[in-house]
Amino acid sequence: MTNQKTGRPSVAQNRRVGLGFLKFLQESDRGDVDSKEQMKTAFLKEYKPRLEKGGIGFNFSSILYALKTNGKISVRDGRVQIQNSFVSVDQFNTLKKHALDQKDPTRAVKGKQSPGKGGKSDGPEPYPFHCEDRGVHGNSHQSFNAHLQGSRHRQQMIFKCVKKSRSKFIENKNGIEMSSKHDGQDGTIAMKLARNTSQSFSITIKNVSDELTTAFLSCVLLKVQPALALSDEYDVTQSKKVVHLKPGSEYCIQMAVVGDSVGVLSSPLILAFKKVPSNEVFHILRFVTVEVESEVAKDLPPSVPYQRPPRVARRQRKGETVEGVPLPQSSKSKLKMREVKYYPIPDRLRWMLNNKHQIEEVRKTIKPDLAWVNYVSKLSNLLYIEECQMEVDIKRYDMKEVPMQQDGKFLRLKIPGLAENRPSVLKGDHLFARFSTDSENGKTYKGYVHRVEMEEVVLGFSKDLVNRFTQGLKFDIEFTFNRLPLRLQHNAVEDALKNDLGKVLFPNRTNIGTTKKLCTVPDDDGDFARLFFDRKLATNQEQLKAVKHIVQGTSRPSPYLVFGPPGTGKTVTIVEAIKQVKFGKSQVH
Repeated sequence: MTNQKTGRPSVAQNRRVGLGFLKFLQESDRGDVDSKEQMKTAFLKEYKPRLEKGGIGFNFSSILYALKTNGKISVRDGRVQIQNSFVSVDQFNTLKKHALDQKDPTRAVKGKQSPGKGGKSDGPEPYPFHCEDRGVHGNSHQSFNAHLQGSRHRQQMIFKCVKKSRSKFIENKNGIEMSSKHDGQDGTIAMKLARNTSQSFSITIKNVSDELTTAFLSCVLLKVQPALALSDEYDVTQSKKVVHLKPGSEYCIQMAVVGDSVGVLSSPLILAFKKVPSNEVFHILRFVTVEVESEVAKDLPPSVPYQRPPRVARRQRKGETVEGVPLPQSSKSKLKMREVKYYPIPDRLRWMLNNKHQIEEVRKTIKPDLAWVNYVSKLSNLLYIEECQMEVDIKRYDMKEVPMQQDGKFLRLKIPGLAENRPSVLKGDHLFARFSTDSENGKTYKGYVHRVEMEEVVLGFSKDLVNRFTQGLKFDIEFTFNRLPLRLQHNAVEDALKNDLGKVLFPNRTNIGTTKKLCTVPDDDGDFARLFFDRKLATNQEQLKAVKHIVQGTSRPSPYLVFGPPGTGKTVTIVEAIKQVKFGKSQVH
């Protein structure tokens, strides 16, 4: 891939890095930046250092050149214009014309097409044209026709057609055969690649017909993958030329693969041909899959082949639910937990999350940066959205027709993947069991987790189930998750608003240390250390200083942050600080 004469990155490499840079700008909410100087600064200071070996050899001008020659951008007067699906022209006039068309239908252009295939939308919408396949709006005939004739619309339409007729597209036809050394089954081209390496391979197109000449028109990756690049001798892959394949002749295209990161790279590859002289166009499809591996992944192979869990619909539980045997409550604890509200997911939010036309509205509510004015609404919505996803995820682990073993007054259940927290089941959680032979309206038994072992859980069910249990009975198991942490987080968000903690959660630099001290402590660190409840902390200067600052309240009203890697003693430090504050001010709670 590197230029052998100069040792510099090739155009394909510059293009791949450039596409990654444009994606980086988009993900960092700077997709509207068009100043060449601003983009250059972002590339050199932010994106280039992220590249392997600090991006040695890549420069901004070469990146722009590669993107420009591939039609991804245009540059004019110091401005970089990213080429979108279409270009809007003269919006004021076209919108004004559209308004007139709404008042006088006879003015409207004839030959309207159906929505989704490039047609006019119904009603006085601000955009006269809408393509549902790409989600593109158009203001004028010129801009919308440009979109319909563009590569992205064409790729999307081909992709939809391919999904419906895969078997038809993957077969060799009309005397044209495709082959490569990585051919797999069912029209796949599959290969493995080590991380941080690159490899190229050939895809051979051969005309095995005795009489027909076939024109090779184009070759397109339907899913953009910057790590995959196509090339050939006559630039057919760049849609610049057409190659005629005479009977018995063959032509090769090269696919270059770069394994930057571990994972699976995949994209449908479609090739277009035309019979000569009949001008009948046909297509052949291949599915390219590249698995990028690391040495660590090789050392940890899966014990069984991965199978995607089936999607399970969320259903309301029917019939009677029989309470199980919960864990005994500890009588030693003096802590009393106040009642916490249930915080159910709002029905409207659940409906919007399951309606593809409303998802954008949900995104708008959570997109603004977190601030005190949207603190409650944004965090509450995020917690509800997370819970909806947790409901979906936990259902994937439900089990059908599985046995249990009796263990005294408890029942044991073996759960594959429990040791890897798939699913996560903790002591005190509960799940539901139903006899596999019962109907949907039969009894459902709630079982509490009393013990968690390596691959088994010990469950406390009601005497009704334990007495009916016999060896060999099969059960349908439904897993749940503990909602208490989510409820406590909702409660904390509400409490922040009730107690007006805006200055604590969003401190102003000028307010740090402006509130009077919280507690009085000895100036000498040695004297203060002798007051510690946990004497082990007294020998650690960092923990000692942290406790002292918290107890004194040196940053009030701003919070004092304790941070560090796992296992460095953050929790014990905070516990010691709480005890010291309680000791110094008896009225705190």
